Amino acid sequence: GAHVCVALLQNALMLPEFAESKRWKREAERRWEEVLKTQFHQDGSHVSLSTGYNWASIMALENMVALYRRVGREVPQRFLDVLEAAYRHPIALSRPD
Repeated sequence: GAHVCVALLQNALMLPEFAESKRWKREAERRWEEVLKTQFHQDGSHVSLSTGYNWASIMALENMVALYRRVGREVPQRFLDVLEAAYRHPIALSRPD
């Protein structure tokens, strides 16, 4: 689901001249909100509680953020907040304290 959202958003942002681009963008962002809700807990851990899946989801989120930046769009703050929490979780697990 995360990768489909990135692809859909990429098509929308890179091809704004297409009549469907605005709808694609709305749909990608709507679906992305669902991805964020279903894949990450409040503390940034992945729902599978696997650091491997957590990192895969982080990479999808990084791709989404990079796409917004590449086309000069403002990144929704919620995306950045979830990404920050998602980074903190595996880092906290790997610290000796």
